[in-house]
Amino acid sequence: MKVIPVPSHVQGYTQALRDCPFFERLTLSSEDQVKTKQYHEQRKRSELAQTAGSLEDFFRSLEQEVVIANVTPDSDRPRRATHAEDEPVQRNHAAL
Repeated sequence: MKVIPVPSHVQGYTQALRDCPFFERLTLSSEDQVKTKQYHEQRKRSELAQTAGSLEDFFRSLEQEVVIANVTPDSDRPRRATHAEDEPVQRNHAAL
């Protein structure tokens, strides 16, 4: 835990935080970059949801695709969404 000394007057809090080396960040990790991208994408989805006329219009605006893969009962793969390298059959909304 780090305790930051702050002045008695509230107006000095901002400068105290700026001067504290505890909050310095010299590099961005790949996780930081991914999170930033996710935040931007979420903001865009929220904006689309607000402007869409209906839930169906909102989903259509996301341009999502459904990936369907053949899975046999004796398959040892976990039952989850597959990655592109698994070569599933891909269909867009129009093809369905």
